[in-house]
Parts: sequence; structure tokens; C-alpha cells
Amino acid sequence: MIVNIVEKREVGAPEVTVSLDEISLIWVETGLYHFPVGVDEDTPMGEKLDIKLWNLVEEGDRFASMGDYETAVLYYFKAYRKSDKLNIDIIVKLVGALIQTRKYDQAADVLNISIKEAPRARQLHRMMALVQRARGDRKEEIRSLNKMISINGRMADAYIDKASAYVRMKKEKDAVKVLMKASRRLKREDTKGQAELVSMLLEMNKPDKARAPMEMMMKNSPKDTNYWQILARYRMENADFEGALKAIEEANRLDRDNKEILRTRAMIFLKSGKKDMAIHTIRQMLENDPRDHTLLKWYRELQGDV
Repeated sequence: MIVNIVEKREVGAPEVTVSLDEISLIWVETGLYHFPVGVDEDTPMGEKLDIKLWNLVEEGDRFASMGDYETAVLYYFKAYRKSDKLNIDIIVKLVGALIQTRKYDQAADVLNISIKEAPRARQLHRMMALVQRARGDRKEEIRSLNKMISINGRMADAYIDKASAYVRMKKEKDAVKVLMKASRRLKREDTKGQAELVSMLLEMNKPDKARAPMEMMMKNSPKDTNYWQILARYRMENADFEGALKAIEEANRLDRDNKEILRTRAMIFLKSGKKDMAIHTIRQMLENDPRDHTLLKWYRELQGDV
């Protein structure tokens, strides 16, 4: 089957609901900007790239890093067609760029062909889940994630992705149940997975369920803003406002210009009854971004309450 890559975006294609950050996390795992490509851990069918393939993929990487995914697709597709054996790394890059250009049918075609050759390659099913999410097909997204779990149920990533799908489907009970399964599979060094899991539980107002993975994060004490932000939110949900402020100040010390950190600080002040401090924080944010209508509305509402 020959996949027609060089065609326009699908007519009526929905907006991309998969962020570049999510795709980049998978790209980084396979070395988007750092070649040579290695052998995929889930399948023996990966191959080292020869110099010609390396040049094609390197050009694709260059255009992808500049946000020109249309051109990146062309280079990745050339590498995909020239590769003698299935190379998971090239496929992940190609499909990621196709998602960004909303060519979902072509992305699915590439993956279906590849999955027939390497049915137990988890990364392929993970990318298929991203394609289905971008299409808005929740049922097929869940099916792909279940396939990942059936291949290796000891890893937490597919459970976390599945919980995220349930959250978007407004199925909180199912999301919490799946997150508890993910929690039992999280490794101590998986700070990214811990952060995602705790964030989702806090967003669903389940601080009691977040306690164990939060304690795991605290033991590891990663020195990044994400950790301190989540810790601040966790403490805020547990009414430890003094501890929450200490955590958010540490996050702010590491990243002075992060708007989300300042939003969290304002929310902590509000929940602890310090509206004047919340207003002061929001005013600071508006000085940097006076056109933020959401902030401006929040500021005016609080001004009216004082």
C-alpha cells in the first residue's frame, strides 16, 4: 500500500488537539534533535541509519524545529520510503509531523502498515492513540492505549494517557480508577509520570488520592518548577496555605516570568482569605500582559468584591 503524503490537509479536519509538547516528549525519546537513531526498545526491527537516511532525517528535524512541518513531512517520508527495514524512530517523527499538518488519514495509514510488521511496538500504538485523539475518536484512542497495556502492563505511561482520555470524556470515576492503577506502576525515577498523575487528581479535586504519589515526588525532590507548583497546589487543596506559599515562592524563584506560577500564587492568596495580596499579584501579571482578557476579568471581579 502506497501512502499519499503530498496532499492537502483533510477537508473539515478539526483543530489539532494534541499539543506539540506531547508529541515532542515522544520525539525526544527517539532523539528528534540528536541522531543517530538507535534500535527501538520494544522491537528488534529497528535499524541503524546509513548516511543518506541520516541526512534526510536531519533535514526533517531541522524543518520541524522551525515549525515547518509540511516540509519536515516530505523529508521524513523520503527516509521512511528509503529505509530497507521498519524503523520506529523515523515513523514516530513522520507521524508526529503529519499530526501537526492535520493529515490524520495518512498518519493512520503509515501506522497501520507499520503495526502489521511490528504489532508489539508500543510506540506505534501510542502514536495511533495520538492520531485518534486529534481526530476526536475517543473510542479508538482508548483501544490503542489498551493495546499498549496488553503489550506491557507494567508501565504507567499508557494508564496515565488512558486516564487523560477519560477526563476529556468527562468520565471522572473511570479516570480515577485508571490513575490508581498507574500509581501502583510508577517508578521512583519517573518524575514526569508522577507530576502528570498528581496534576490530574488535583484537577479532579482528589487530593486524598494524590497523597501517595505526591509523597513519592517529595522524596525525590526534583529541583524544577513543575515539582514546586504541584506541591503548592497539593498543599493548597489540603488547606496548608503557609506551606503552599512556600512551595510556590520556590517555584517563582526558579522561574520569575512563569504566568502559571503567579496564577497559582494568586489562587493560594484567595483561598487563604488574602484578597488584597491576590489582587496585587494579578496586577503584577497585568503589567506584563495587559491584553490578557481572562486576567483582566478576574482582576475586575475581585476589585468589585473588595
